[in-house]
Amino acid sequence: MRLFPAEPRIDIYEEGFEDHDLLDRAPLGARLSRLLDAVDDPQVVAVDGGWGTGKSFFLKCWVGAHTLENEGKAQTVYFDAFLNDYGDDPLIPLTSEIETRFPGDDEGNKAWQRAKLAAAKLWRPVVRMSIASASAGLSELTGPVLDAAINEAKDSSKEAVDEFWSRVDARRAAIEDFRGAIRDLVGSTGERGLPERKLIVVVDELDRCRPDYALSLLETIKHFFSEPGVHFVLGVNLAELENMVRARYGGGTNAKLYLQKFISLSFALPDRDLKDHGLMPLPLAYFDRKADEMGVEDALFKLVRRYLELEPVARAISLRSVNRILSSMILIQAPEGDFSKLVIGYQVLVSGLIILRAVFPEQYQLARQNRLTFDAVSEVFGFQKDTTDTTPHWEALLHYVWATFLEPDRIQGNWPKVFGPFGVPDPKRELVLVIDDRMEQYNLS
Repeated sequence: MRLFPAEPRIDIYEEGFEDHDLLDRAPLGARLSRLLDAVDDPQVVAVDGGWGTGKSFFLKCWVGAHTLENEGKAQTVYFDAFLNDYGDDPLIPLTSEIETRFPGDDEGNKAWQRAKLAAAKLWRPVVRMSIASASAGLSELTGPVLDAAINEAKDSSKEAVDEFWSRVDARRAAIEDFRGAIRDLVGSTGERGLPERKLIVVVDELDRCRPDYALSLLETIKHFFSEPGVHFVLGVNLAELENMVRARYGGGTNAKLYLQKFISLSFALPDRDLKDHGLMPLPLAYFDRKADEMGVEDALFKLVRRYLELEPVARAISLRSVNRILSSMILIQAPEGDFSKLVIGYQVLVSGLIILRAVFPEQYQLARQNRLTFDAVSEVFGFQKDTTDTTPHWEALLHYVWATFLEPDRIQGNWPKVFGPFGVPDPKRELVLVIDDRMEQYNLS
């Protein structure tokens, strides 16, 4: 029995999807490989997914799978943006990470040493200016940037002014030298400049970075790496990235249009299990496989799964919240292992509390405070507030159990065995006792 779902360890570059593809995403990886191998002009592809949808795991598998399983010819590089956002300039750590992928390649090494030298020159500008301005033509160096330069030098000698402009020219030359090194790295030849080999850089965790760093990284990709044969694959939540754009440039900014300048195309990770012909929600399929692996009691598994199948719950859960649900289930059953000995009413209640804590924490806190209402629970779980003779058994059971504790006057019909021979004499007090006894002895951090 495990308390937490096992996190597979992936040896990036040496392993692919084989033995790791719990969610059957290898076909998506093969499709991405075919696209990037076929296209010569530079692409920036966003692998779009919310937090907890498994996009980082997908990308880590894909980096190795591109060569090992998909017969890809490009050199792949994995760059964790979040681990490197402690600085202001993403060019230096990105350059350093790419260099590690050409250790024994004389041709690639020579080109990359040239790129490193150019990057070092770019790292020490006299006047701080944006990448876009620094890489623009001389005629475009106007407006605020030019004003800043004039103010910087207004009390200086002519030599200082000349030095400023010479450094601007040197910076521009360094940018061109860096891009020339990139062209040498991929071996662009012939009149059409088509690459002899390709470079694919996977940038993961972009949406976890500081907004300034994340957007600066996009600018770096556009202005320094936009060369034939060089592709970037971004692991990102595009909705969150749009929020970063608005935070930096103002709420009225058309964030989607802004990002189109940097991102060529995107594809969303599917939210359905491809092994089941796309019929089963992905978190539910993941729950099934991990619950068996972790040793969850059968009675607890079946009831929690019934809750997960409810439409409002299915819409709200992610792979990350499923992990918390699974760990809560282990904690519930571990101390005495007696969940299956509880009468069915208490089993249904405890299973529902597990879902509330992991997926709807505000409602769970209200339950702890004895302020949860029956109307709120029926909305969260999507069952009818009133039952009839045609109400499905599971919905009627949910209605009866939750009404028992939250609004006894709603109870209709006779359910003598749900809470045993003595029923629930003091429902409000009993709910708090169940939460304290079953839910709050152990808390996941």
